[in-house]
Amino acid sequence: MEPEYYTPNELAAKLNIARKTVTKHTQARRFPGQVKIGGQWRYRVTDIEKGLLRGDLLLPVKQA
Repeated sequence: MEPEYYTPNELAAKLNIARKTVTKHTQARRFPGQVKIGGQWRYRVTDIEKGLLRGDLLLPVKQA
């Protein structure tokens, strides 16, 4: 059974980004389906998957 929510670490792994980047985008409220559960941020799996399919979660790449 697939989990209903991603943790920040799981989301970072799913999007192949640093945990710090997840924190930054969470603070800016850029993730669909982000909710606080018991004082911890969680990300609804269905909303994240839909965002990926629509291309809404293409995060800007920092140029060196």
